[in-house]
Order: sequence, then structure tokens, then C-alpha cells
Amino acid sequence: MSVHKVLVIGAYGFLGAEISRKLVASGYTVLGFGRNEREARRALPRIKWMIADLRDMATSNDWMNALEDVDAVVNCAGLLQDSGRETVADVHDRALSSLIEACESQNVGMIHISSVGADSGASTEFLRTKAEGEQRIIASGLSPYWIFRPGLVIGPTAYGGSSLLRMVASIPTCMPLAFPDTAVQTVAIDDVSDSVLRALGGGMAPNARYDLVEPAPRTLRDILRLLRDWIGWKPAMTEPTLPKWVVRFINRSSDGLAHLGWKPPVRTTASYILKAGIVGDPEPLFQQTGAYLSPLEQTLERYPAQSEDRLSALIQLLKPVTLITLCVFWFLSGIIGLLELSKAASTLTDVGWSFSLSVASVTFWSVVDIGLAIMLAFKRTAKHACWGMVAVSIIYLISASAIIPHLWADPLGPLVKVLPGIALALVARAMLEVR
Repeated sequence: MSVHKVLVIGAYGFLGAEISRKLVASGYTVLGFGRNEREARRALPRIKWMIADLRDMATSNDWMNALEDVDAVVNCAGLLQDSGRETVADVHDRALSSLIEACESQNVGMIHISSVGADSGASTEFLRTKAEGEQRIIASGLSPYWIFRPGLVIGPTAYGGSSLLRMVASIPTCMPLAFPDTAVQTVAIDDVSDSVLRALGGGMAPNARYDLVEPAPRTLRDILRLLRDWIGWKPAMTEPTLPKWVVRFINRSSDGLAHLGWKPPVRTTASYILKAGIVGDPEPLFQQTGAYLSPLEQTLERYPAQSEDRLSALIQLLKPVTLITLCVFWFLSGIIGLLELSKAASTLTDVGWSFSLSVASVTFWSVVDIGLAIMLAFKRTAKHACWGMVAVSIIYLISASAIIPHLWADPLGPLVKVLPGIALALVARAMLEVR
């Protein structure tokens, strides 16, 4: 198969972006497929994009424009579990089925990124539907195809499971563990992208399935210790095993946040997968290439940790704390203002405002505070909420300085305390840019 132009689905994701960059660097023409144009062009500004939603790709005809002049498809699309309007069935079933049919009709080859552990009897819908997708490809008339099943992917940046592990490894003094003895095999993100290049270049037997994993599994505890040392933190003083009820509480809370648009790295599906282990068979790939993929120690040597990695891990660790603190602060500020309406209004009546105007002002700004807290709770409006909090705080400072300037000298510092609130909102806004 002679390949010149490649369609990469999910091209601005963790794996998709790295594969796309490697393809471009190797001389291929890449067409990226993604639904968010801003994210797409920010991640890979120099490639062409088809901006569309997999939920709309229900028939083979929906893929025809994307497949024009394309020689091969690399499918990196995946969804851990249902989230809002996104469903695993849409991504792993309906869109993939129509894509297979379209590729078959156009004689376009496919590299499908699946996952180790994909099995019809798996405990999670993610792994079950991944297995069903693999079987659809195998049973189809599609040729050539390659099915790659990566283990836990480790790269210079982090997302999903690898982001979670960096967060846990960065907790000061202790390192809490949910499943310390579970077996895991990692794979360097470069090894995944290199395998894609090898397949497209004819260096790997087609119409086959390969696990992309390091030679031998290790425990999750050992992986976290290696990551902690790699990032540059001292060994943890304690490594407590989390009780099952704590793990369930964290999972259910994270699942709830998913309905607000957030995608926390720890969720029920992720926990089930970790509990079962992330283990594959490296031998079929070894028989093809004559070499095993990099073990974790070599992977970490390949990506030396920088100060930015330590900062990123800490930011991901502190992001939920920062957002929850802001949300609770602004919500309680509004609620207290409404519950203590007369008392809050007296601050204005004492300087000559009418009672009715004072009450109206306090009511209005209390409702604004509550509205900003609600906006921050939803991923879609969180960035706007941060700017709104900054703007309302500045309005509050300017208005209060003009009307009741003596509050600057109040021993409890009601105006002075607004300044760190502005700073925290700006920090939160910056954190929301870290994917």
C-alpha cells in the first residue's frame, strides 16, 4: 500500500496529536478530524482540518468528504464513559461502523487504536465496545488494517490516566494508593506513533492485532514511585491504601462532574480498568520487529522531567481545590447576602441610600454572585465565570471606594480581602487552559 495522505481522527487528542506530528515530520500529508476548531488549530495549526462531530457520522456517506484522496485512516477516537451528550456507543459503535463501511468502499486502509484488555466479557463498557469495534474490523472486508492496543501511555505531556498518576505522585509527604498491587504495562507515546509509521511504511504485517506494551508488567505502586522520582519529589513518607468507600465516593463525585461537562481523570471506568490491571502480550509485536518496546525506566529517561512538569502536576492537583473554593465562596456570598438582606442593606442606608434602593442593590449583586458560582460549576461557562468574577470584584472595589471608603480601614478587611479573590479567579482562569 502506497500512502501519501492520512486522515487522523481525534487528531488534537493526546495520542492523535503526537501521531499527526510524526506523520507530518515523516513527509505524509495529514488531514485532522475533530469537533472543536479552536482546540484543533491551536494544537496543530499547520495541517488541514475537517471540523465535524462523530455523533453526526452515522452513515458511510457522512465520511466521503473526509476520505477524498485519503490513502489511510488512523482512528484515535475514544471515550472512557458516557458524559453528557457524548456516549461510548456513538464513538465506539455507530461512528466506527460507518467509517469501516466507508473505508471498505473506497479501498482505504485503517489503523485502529484500541486498548489492552479489550474483551467482550470486560467489566466496563469502554473495553467491551473497544472489543466489539475490533471484531467489526476483523469481520469486514477492510484491508489492510492494523489494530493497535496500547497499554498505559506515557509521554512528555500527560492526559487521562497518566495525568492522574502524576497528580498522585505529586501529593506532598504521602502517596495514597487505590490499587497498589494491580499489574500495569506502560508504553511510550513515541513507540505508539513509531508503530503507526512502521505499519504505514510496510514494516509490519497487515490485518493483524498488536499489543503495544513494555516487556513485563509492574505494580501500580512501583510505577508511582518511579514517577515521583522522575518528577523530582522526595519519596513519600507514607503510602496509605485508600478504603473502598473513599474510592467509590471519589468515583461517583467525578462521574457527577462529568454531567457538568468536566472530564476528571479519575472516574468509575478508570478505576475498574486499573483494578483489573492493564496487561497485554508483547510477543506478537516482538516477532514482527525483533525488538521489545521501551520499559518505563527508558521511557522516563527519554522524556527528562523539567520544572514545567512539576508545575503542571501541581496545577492539576490544585485545580479542583481552586475551582471548588471559588464556587463555594461566590455561592455562599450570594446566599448570605440574601439571608441577611436588611443587615447588608444597612451599610448603604448608613451613607444616605434609601432602604428600597439599598435592598435592590444587595439583591441584584447577591443574585449575580450565585449566578457566577453556577457558571463556574459548568465546564462550558467556567472561563467566562472567572472573567465575570474578576469584573464584579473590580466593580465592587471601585463602587465601595466611592460610596463607603471607610471600609478600607475596617479591621476585618472586607475590601482588602477582595484582592486575593481576584488573584484566585485569574489563577483559575489560567488553570482552565491546561488540558
